[in-house]
Amino acid sequence: MKHFIRHLIKEVGTHRFDYLLFFTAGTFLVISMQIFRGERLIEFLLLLAFTSFYIIWGMYHHIVDNTVHLKNIIEYILIGFTIIFLAKLLIFP
Repeated sequence: MKHFIRHLIKEVGTHRFDYLLFFTAGTFLVISMQIFRGERLIEFLLLLAFTSFYIIWGMYHHIVDNTVHLKNIIEYILIGFTIIFLAKLLIFP
């Protein structure tokens, strides 16, 4: 666990802008979901926009870090689609 924490601190320290951008987008999503509570279509479109941002952010992050591989891109896409699928299944019946 200590190794993970050290790695996380090092990663955030070297890529402050990337994680600040991601945190800001996540905060915007949460605030927007609260503002549009009950509007199912808008909530779903916000989630879809954030998931698209997540995939693009992941590709950008790995391109800047020179660690971009096809498996990384596929991983971000699959995680994004899993989030959309679970949200559609659980939150938006």
